[in-house]
Amino acid sequence: METVAHFRNEILDKYLAIGWFRMVDRMFTTSFIEPEGEVLFVYWLRYNVAAVKTGRKQKDIINRNKNLTVIFKPLYITAELEALFAMYKRIKPFVGYYSLSEAFRTNGPIFDTWVVEIRDENNMLIAAGIFDKGTDSIAGIMNFYHPDFERNSPGKMLMLAKIYYCRQNGFAYYYPGYITHVPSRFNYKLFADKMAAEVYEPDLRTWLPYNLWKEKIEDDRE
Repeated sequence: METVAHFRNEILDKYLAIGWFRMVDRMFTTSFIEPEGEVLFVYWLRYNVAAVKTGRKQKDIINRNKNLTVIFKPLYITAELEALFAMYKRIKPFVGYYSLSEAFRTNGPIFDTWVVEIRDENNMLIAAGIFDKGTDSIAGIMNFYHPDFERNSPGKMLMLAKIYYCRQNGFAYYYPGYITHVPSRFNYKLFADKMAAEVYEPDLRTWLPYNLWKEKIEDDRE
């Protein structure tokens, strides 16, 4: 891990571009994780926003959520957000934080952190996605939602909302976190558009189009 005065604007862009990511109030990187004792190799993912195309599956989710309201604003940790996060943890116990206050310490302006809220017709908060802003990129840090709305695919809807935000505000890249070298729960992050996805190859210190990276991984495993 590494700590500096802040990770905002072009400083955040620089760290994201070399395969680093946020953890609480620091930036870190890793090449593997061990969920449930299983070793998985991980690779950082980003989307070239201008290249993302909305296909049938993406349009289906957008239509499924067309009556909901999407709001973007700076993050302030409220009782409403904490309550939604607590409900989410009951169905996704692998989430590593007890609360949002633990995950996003309010100890100074280290990151420029925002939230996208999704609300129903009665203004009830049903999903939220937290992200950090740089100058040319955003990093999607966390998504969570009300269990009763899981059928609406809110996690994927939040990803599409963040890509929309990038387009509307001139951000070139969206970094949703890491994927793994084998099928896993983390690979839903490829949903938005694999053809516009890029994967960081640490050995080459460069970003490869997803399809080229996948071919390289398969060749390396043979």
